[in-house]
Amino acid sequence: MTTRATDISGKTYGLWSVICRAPNRSRSSAAVWVCRCKCGEEKHQDGHTLRSGKSKGCRSCTRKIRPYEAIYNLLVNGAKLRGLELSITYEDYVKFTENGSCHYCGSSIQWIAHSISRNGQNYNLDRMDSSKGYHTWNCVQCCSRCNQTKSNLLSYDEMVVVGNMRRTS
Repeated sequence: MTTRATDISGKTYGLWSVICRAPNRSRSSAAVWVCRCKCGEEKHQDGHTLRSGKSKGCRSCTRKIRPYEAIYNLLVNGAKLRGLELSITYEDYVKFTENGSCHYCGSSIQWIAHSISRNGQNYNLDRMDSSKGYHTWNCVQCCSRCNQTKSNLLSYDEMVVVGNMRRTS
């Protein structure tokens, strides 16, 4: 015995607008609907998920990410992959973003709050002592040019000299 699903076309659930019933491609008898999020993304959702509020919209519209959180997460994961200690919290990282210039050469650092691709996935932090991890006492804001120059080759003091030469040139 099959039950006929109530037509919910045209109704709105969270950010989803129900367009029409989708062809049922599974063995389940649950009604599946073509839905459009407010951003325009279309996805198939089952009626129960919509009515229960389990799905309020597409992933990009419902995922709340704090400013600089994506790049901070890259820092955390990168430190973990390289076996480096990290005691910098998200809040500490945000404080670093308040300074828009490189510690070494003074050039402008562009901090992008909600994207990692625009700033080239740079954390814009340099570890003054490369043998130690990411700690607030061991990190300074740094442009990618100075970070690549210093790498593990120069000491902090040597990089300060190079940075000062860049400031005057």
